[in-house]
Amino acid sequence: MVFLFSSIRVTQKINEISKDYVCLIMGDSQIQRINPEYFKCRTFNFGSSGEHYYFTYSKLRKLLSAKTCNIKIIVLGVSVHNFAPVYQRMVDLNCKEGKSSLERYFYFINFFDDETFNLKNSITQKDFLKGLTRKPDWSGFLESINKNPEKKDIERVLNIHYKVDTKIDFSKQETYLEKIIRLCKKKNIKILALSTPIHQYYKSHIPEIYFKNFNDIMNKNPELKHLNFLNVNIPSDYMSDGNHLNKDGAKIYSKLISAEVEKLLK
Repeated sequence: MVFLFSSIRVTQKINEISKDYVCLIMGDSQIQRINPEYFKCRTFNFGSSGEHYYFTYSKLRKLLSAKTCNIKIIVLGVSVHNFAPVYQRMVDLNCKEGKSSLERYFYFINFFDDETFNLKNSITQKDFLKGLTRKPDWSGFLESINKNPEKKDIERVLNIHYKVDTKIDFSKQETYLEKIIRLCKKKNIKILALSTPIHQYYKSHIPEIYFKNFNDIMNKNPELKHLNFLNVNIPSDYMSDGNHLNKDGAKIYSKLISAEVEKLLK
């Protein structure tokens, strides 16, 4: 009964979002800082902290299969850290990050689909019951008044993102990014790939291999419209930490992103 009730509620809300909004902001916590209030078209922020592209893809499939879909454009967060080791753990049920992701996105996943990292074969009864009893994670827009982050706080984020405790494997993130691109193309949905600004100290301490990989992936998708703010020398008082805009920074960049969305819609 719990599963059935929650599934119905999720379907209802997905249908409402798909019907009511023209633009969706999707991705991880970086994208959650983009304020939909500054967009001229009807826009919904559907970002979520630490969201692997597999889960973005799962959410999108449900949204774009709704009976009435008025979505015309997806603003998708794509940045260097999205291909860092931390995202490997987000889909690994042997890690706490993977177990947490399963619980959060439980009602967005199709367990009978062969594109689910074999979740139906590897999920334990305990993991299943936790996901079953947890409310779906709708997340969305967040803002912060923090500014001028200290080096120790930026280094903590760097350690979370780039600490290598497993063999580096970019493939799953890249695979599902490509699936998102293909799905949107099939449904005539435009994608604006967005790389939000990052703190200069954070940027200077990212291992070079991740920049190279990021550039290689973007070069494989030359048709993808890319709004790239990674090279902006952003003032520290516009950042809440190493890679998240604060309220003041979000106001400025949300307006710039909105203007780009309007161009694409026209």
